[in-house]
Amino acid sequence: MSEPADRRVELQPGLVSILVNNHNYGAYVVDAVRSALDQTYPHIEVIVIDDGSTDDSMARLAVLDDPRLLVIGQSNGGQGAAYNAGWRLASGQYILFLDSDDLLDPGAVEQSVAVFGPETVKVQFALRVIDAQGRQSGRIHPPELDTLGFARMVERYGLYAGPPGSGNLFARRFVDAVMPIQPESSFRSGADSWCILMAPFYGAIASLARPGGSYRVDRPQGVDALRVIGNVNARPSANMTKTIDCTRLVFQALHAAGRIDRQEPALPSPPMLRAWVLARLQGELDLTQPPWGGVPGLLTILRSVGGWQAYSHRKRVVYAAYLLVCRYLPPMMARQSLRLLHHVGIR
Repeated sequence: MSEPADRRVELQPGLVSILVNNHNYGAYVVDAVRSALDQTYPHIEVIVIDDGSTDDSMARLAVLDDPRLLVIGQSNGGQGAAYNAGWRLASGQYILFLDSDDLLDPGAVEQSVAVFGPETVKVQFALRVIDAQGRQSGRIHPPELDTLGFARMVERYGLYAGPPGSGNLFARRFVDAVMPIQPESSFRSGADSWCILMAPFYGAIASLARPGGSYRVDRPQGVDALRVIGNVNARPSANMTKTIDCTRLVFQALHAAGRIDRQEPALPSPPMLRAWVLARLQGELDLTQPPWGGVPGLLTILRSVGGWQAYSHRKRVVYAAYLLVCRYLPPMMARQSLRLLHHVGIR
């Protein structure tokens, strides 16, 4: 990790830097930027890093005229490279990494800044799920937010119940301590995991009671993107591999910084198990692969779901039963059990 001296700009107290990373999301990026500029919090800057888009993103952005907005184009290096570039240009006391297909509610920044205390490194808020046309699905992502024990959850699962990148406002002192993301080439996607997973080891995390924005699920027909980790257009098995690799790199960085003893999580998280289910049902996973094999696989499922603190007791029981059904039934019957999951309200 670099020293804060790698920064190129001077901190401005009270300023919030909203860093928009964009690649070929011309259809959405202007709306994302406008949602950032329309914040009720008065002290903001918005920096767009266009990561080598080949669509009309830059032309669309050119119509925006606001002194608080800076648009930078760079050759394509992936999401990690865009995060790093935005961080180096940011001058805010607080930093929010906004995906270019997501939206912020007008009061999201103001409400988040108000919650910060001396030890707070991150304020998080859930996001409403919208589709490609911006229509609300009625879902919240994630359905539950963790409020305690974040570091313990990361050590156990490599994850906690929190939002994707757009739902997090970070203290710059924390971001400076862990950036840049490296190696950039390993974080062409999933770059939000870098700061999200490291935050619990550097200070306190607070959660807003209500959603603070919208999370766009632009998914192929028939695919439930909330059952897939990462890029919804990729194969489930590829998503799992990417997520596992990124998590290991975060653990290695935390271990090198003396913040954690482990070099990988103890268990797969329930969302990861859900991704395994999808991979199995799409014929991409052999049942001999972890975490499914034999008695150890059964115990892994029970331990994973049983310790996921964001779930109610009822949800843990139902979720474990669902995973076990998907593990032991033939795929055709297991697919039918997905409908049961929806009927009992589990997402």
